[in-house]
Amino acid sequence: MNEIRVKHVPDFKNEDVVLLAMDGAGLETFLAALTLAERHGSAQLQHRTRLHDFVTEAGAAGIELADDRVVWRLDHGVAVEIITELTGMARSNHPCHQYIDIVSPAPTLVLSRDEYLASSWLTAGREPVFGDQDPD
Repeated sequence: MNEIRVKHVPDFKNEDVVLLAMDGAGLETFLAALTLAERHGSAQLQHRTRLHDFVTEAGAAGIELADDRVVWRLDHGVAVEIITELTGMARSNHPCHQYIDIVSPAPTLVLSRDEYLASSWLTAGREPVFGDQDPD
């Protein structure tokens, strides 16, 4: 379906994280855009109502989240680390996830394939991570 969902989740398994949840097609789309940015310094990806701006910037490891735009400011090394993890995840036939250290708006980026996209998550009775109001 090409799902790419990103959200700051302050209480994700008792941790403050940015969750990037994708299905297989979404992972491939996101990976292609990030790879382009890593090679050329910047790239854009329009996904539904959100524009993802990727910018490589020395020393950066932050994500700016707005309703209509996500700015990924990443150091070359962080971008390569994410690309490496996503490439491995793309080869998997199973749901999987990886963790990346970032600076803002949380200390951890969770890369997730085929997880947390359903209407319920982690334990019964909790609100879904991505509600109907989420644009992406």
